[in-house]
Amino acid sequence: MADPRPPRPPRDIRRRRHGAGARSFAAIALAAGVLVAANALSAKGLYAHWAVRPNYGLSERTQRILADAEGELALCAAFERSHPFRTPAHRLLREYAESARTLPGLHLAVREIDLNHDPGESTELLRRFPSAANSIVVSFGGHDRVLDEYELASPGDGADGAARFDGERAVSAAILRLAHPVRKTVCFTSGHGEFDPESAHPVGGASALVRSLAHGGYEVRRISGTEREIPADCGVLVIAGPRTMFSAQEIESVSAFLSRGGRALVLVDDPHAAGLAPLLRVWGVELAPVPGGSRGVAVPALEYAAHDAARDMDNILAVFSSPCIVRPVDPDAAGSRADKPRAEPLVFASVADLGPRYPVAVASELPVSGAGGGPRRVTRLVVFGDSEFVSNGMLAGGREGNAMLFTAAANWLAGSPRPHMPRAASDSLDAGIAPAAWPRLLLVLALGVPAAILLFGLLVWSPLSNQL
Repeated sequence: MADPRPPRPPRDIRRRRHGAGARSFAAIALAAGVLVAANALSAKGLYAHWAVRPNYGLSERTQRILADAEGELALCAAFERSHPFRTPAHRLLREYAESARTLPGLHLAVREIDLNHDPGESTELLRRFPSAANSIVVSFGGHDRVLDEYELASPGDGADGAARFDGERAVSAAILRLAHPVRKTVCFTSGHGEFDPESAHPVGGASALVRSLAHGGYEVRRISGTEREIPADCGVLVIAGPRTMFSAQEIESVSAFLSRGGRALVLVDDPHAAGLAPLLRVWGVELAPVPGGSRGVAVPALEYAAHDAARDMDNILAVFSSPCIVRPVDPDAAGSRADKPRAEPLVFASVADLGPRYPVAVASELPVSGAGGGPRRVTRLVVFGDSEFVSNGMLAGGREGNAMLFTAAANWLAGSPRPHMPRAASDSLDAGIAPAAWPRLLLVLALGVPAAILLFGLLVWSPLSNQL
């Protein structure tokens, strides 16, 4: 049976061909746009966060350590193929390499050695470092640090009873120690019933805090409270919960240490503890009991001043044990010295039925003249109104906030600078594009490409396209 419709003229056929060609060209252009967008997104570093370790990237603390390091840094992972830490260690080193790629002052080299299938490299590595099997070797500034599988594991066991890989903590601590070979020394006084940094006792020990400080690059030691002079290499003097009185000679020793630009961290929960009140008052700090307070009350603190001694503590919970009030002294009452220390509240807490919030820690600082006419130094002092704040018992049970707050205060006291986080350097793919313009470009790509595909689909589906 013949088709009753008249044949289409050649003009309609040409129009259909032209329409099909236009749609094919549009499809190719959209595919090219999607390809370019995918490459642009991967060039901005999204691959490092999605493909290397999907759950999380390097912590902000590690980013700061890398930003503060300048020079040649080498990381080498040497593992047997069957070792459970091999894969996470390789992923971790790739994250370090990706993060260091945009830091102009740091050149990071990463090596991965298979101890079973790279005999030449394995032999050379083990000749230099006999204990390097199943380890990560960190090299910086001509010095090396071998992190074995025990150091790379979390202090606690995993949920299934197996050791959990916690390499970032160990590697970052090693980089910090190698990048700053002059390690800050934290000296704990002893002889007055203070908490013992070498004891694991849950009540009288502070060994858990020492582990936290060691991870931050500090060396901790205990000094006798009867020493006539604080050691010259003491970066931070810690008086942690004294129960008996300091002698006049000891107080004079601490005063002289502060007067020449020393740094001290004092933990006391009684305005009259150890006879330190007059000394603290000279440096702008006084203690007072909480009206109606009682012993044995756990007091949470979640409010911190905008101060470097409480750096990055926002929304981090710290728990105090019946703290007393610690407040700045009025400048006119801070003794007879002409130069007045600048004391500021650091941490605030409140107890139900005891009224409004009150300060439980104060940070004080004052520039002082250097010894022998040398350059001026800055005396710094932090006082916490709780002697049990850093005991093993207080740090147990998920109270890592206490150790974080203590370490933040120690960093400020020691003068550890917060490394500047430079803006990522532009690479060849984003040359000519201002960094501030990238969010707008990514937004256009995220919304524009799907919208263009949708419009193209509507064009193909529409009756008008069927007539072309």
